[in-house]
Amino acid sequence: MKGRLAWWASDLRVRIAVLLFAGVLMAGLGFDVLVVMLTEKRLLQELDHRAQSYAGLLATRVSTPLVLHDRVGLREELRRALREHDVVGVSVLEASGAEFAREVRDPGKWVPAESEASAGAARDPRGALTLLLRRAHVRVAWAPVFRETAPTPGTLEEMGELYGVSPGGTSAAQPPVGRVRMLFSTAGVEEAVRTASRMGLTILLAALALWLIPLFALLRVIAQPLHEASELARDIAAGQLDRRIPVRSRDELGTLAESLNTMASALTEAQARAVGEAEAMRRATDAIVAITQGARQARGLDDLFQVVASQLRQVTGSRGAALALRDGDGPVALFQRFDPPLPWGELAPGRAVDPELLRRLDRQPVAPVRIDVEREELSLARGLRRDGYRRALLVPLGSDVGGGALLLASERADAFPPSQVDVVMGLASHLGAALRAASLHSRLESAVSELEDTRERLERSERLRVAGEMASGVAHDFNNVLGAILGRAQLLRRRAASGDIESAELARALEIIEMAAQDGGDTVRRLRQFGAGAHGSAADVVDLDRIVRDAAEFTRARWESEAQALGRTIGLVIDSEPGATVEGRGSEMREVFTNLILNAIDALPTGGTIRLSTHVETDRVRAEVADDGVGMSSDIQRRIFDPFFTTKGERGTGLGLSVVYGIIHGAGGEIMVHSTPGRGTRMEVSLPRALRTVAERARPAGTAPDEAHARVMVVDDEPAVRELLGDILASLGHDPQVFESASAALAAYERGRYEVVFTDLGMPGMTGWELARALRDRDPDVTIAIITGWGAEVSPDALREGGADAVVSKPFTIEDIEGLVRLAREGRKKRAA
Repeated sequence: MKGRLAWWASDLRVRIAVLLFAGVLMAGLGFDVLVVMLTEKRLLQELDHRAQSYAGLLATRVSTPLVLHDRVGLREELRRALREHDVVGVSVLEASGAEFAREVRDPGKWVPAESEASAGAARDPRGALTLLLRRAHVRVAWAPVFRETAPTPGTLEEMGELYGVSPGGTSAAQPPVGRVRMLFSTAGVEEAVRTASRMGLTILLAALALWLIPLFALLRVIAQPLHEASELARDIAAGQLDRRIPVRSRDELGTLAESLNTMASALTEAQARAVGEAEAMRRATDAIVAITQGARQARGLDDLFQVVASQLRQVTGSRGAALALRDGDGPVALFQRFDPPLPWGELAPGRAVDPELLRRLDRQPVAPVRIDVEREELSLARGLRRDGYRRALLVPLGSDVGGGALLLASERADAFPPSQVDVVMGLASHLGAALRAASLHSRLESAVSELEDTRERLERSERLRVAGEMASGVAHDFNNVLGAILGRAQLLRRRAASGDIESAELARALEIIEMAAQDGGDTVRRLRQFGAGAHGSAADVVDLDRIVRDAAEFTRARWESEAQALGRTIGLVIDSEPGATVEGRGSEMREVFTNLILNAIDALPTGGTIRLSTHVETDRVRAEVADDGVGMSSDIQRRIFDPFFTTKGERGTGLGLSVVYGIIHGAGGEIMVHSTPGRGTRMEVSLPRALRTVAERARPAGTAPDEAHARVMVVDDEPAVRELLGDILASLGHDPQVFESASAALAAYERGRYEVVFTDLGMPGMTGWELARALRDRDPDVTIAIITGWGAEVSPDALREGGADAVVSKPFTIEDIEGLVRLAREGRKKRAA
């Protein structure tokens, strides 16, 4: 049953019939609704007109009783008005609006006027209703009541004849003495509308029943040719191409039938051609599937060759297949793999393909070479001919290096027709792709290994070059420092030996020695900062102004001393702004500007000026390294950041600016080059401005604190450093106790006895880190400071994990020691508070 309904739902005649029937039904229903609406409107208009006329007649009748306040007579008139079948209620109101009398039909159906609002009824705009009819629709008619006068001739007589009463005359010039309100029920109108609606539906159903007869006739005329056409299409799809349909007319349906018959004839001819190609396509498809599956499972070129050769032999009907590979980059190709295994065709492993055949392949690298074994006198053809072969096909497997050729040999004279050539090329392409992939993979591994070796050598060379520049600068700075210290020390010794040295002169000489020692410490600090690895510290807030000045000091030997020795003068000008802070690693940023300054020096063969500047913008920091040297062409500017590109010949490695580019972009910045040949170069670096600021340690004044002396523990295995620390603390008014080993200090330590502990980092036995952790377990409130020459390499995380509070770098000053003691005492006061 379900299948039968589905068939009828899919039948064209049913769909057309449903559409036509639905259209007529909707039109009929619309017409019926329109007739009902118009009928209802007309009946309501008649009811309103009759109600208003009757209200006017009643107003004439009740004028005398109302004036005389004759309630009995008035109610008699109202009861007479209720005899009309549409009147359901009538009332008389005085001129003041008060209800004088009323009569209603079926009082149980009415409710008081107080419940009108709760019932949702609308009030009459001309006065309050006193009653409301339940579950009924009413029409209200009003008429004014005037004092009775002489009747107007003809008017009241006509009204009397119409309603069966004898009206009296009224005068509209007098003011009304009251009003008459009549309520007419619409039940009769509604019943008449329902009757009209039922009659309309009955007529509509009868018309639809009569419409079915011509509808079925129309459907037969339209649907029969379409049904025949669909049957023909299904038969064609099922393969019955000999079926035809009759052409009954010359209209569109007849044209459709002719077109379908023509299509069936064309398909019959196409089927005959396709049958011949289907078998060949099936074999080719099976071969492609087999090769694809075999390629996924093949472990190497040998397995893939066996799969491809086996399928090609089945598709082409050939008896043998052989693979020839080129010998390196040379023009010789050697046979290396065979299917079936040798012997056949007088082939042998390592036999070369005839040069003539290779030349043919080179002339047409995308098409196979046909070999007429019976006629050609090539050595390959003669060997195949002696073994009974008559035709051969040499298929190229790629024209690039590593490609080869596939030989197919057959005993049939009609082998390898043109229809098979494309199939053979497509199947053999899998083997060619494998050859190319193997060759490229081998060459890629070799190239990557060679490139890695070259990169490592160049990086070592670049590091050595930068280290050489640094060594030159450091040697220059230390010579200056040692010269100042040595000279002043010798002068002091001579003056002291003669006994004529004054205190002011002694103080000045010691001040110069102190400044020289501090400069030497700064040089060591810059050297260690430059040498810190890029991965040795996390990104921090970096003062770019300080970085630029450090880079200028690092390269001073090149742009000042070495340049003067070569007879050229190079000036370096620094124009920087405070607050130029960025996020990054200080060692990397110093490497960036050191490289840029060294490049600028190389660009000034006859001398000139290098300008370093930093500028703070809203959210960016811009730094520039500019020179007025030889400049660069546009071609060089496009390539200066490429790895291994250099214009310095053997002196350069081509890695300096590529490293600079990587550091800047790794920090989220940009580097731009502006250069004109003969007019100089300007390298512009733009970096995001850091949201934080560089924390500066304020050095307290050198005077001793007013508080009482502090108890300080000093631990260092170097006697000179240990004694120096003790003397400094004693000169500041504190009480130091010195220990030469961490174990001795730990044994003498008691909680609360010491406020500050100064300990060296590298000591025999127990290290400074181990001592700091042990002391921290005993006394959480003590301040522990690490004194080391590697202070720049101790990160805040290392301090926190090691249990220490601060690090003091060697060489240290009295101010450093005093400031740390003061900070320790302030921290103790805060904890006590």
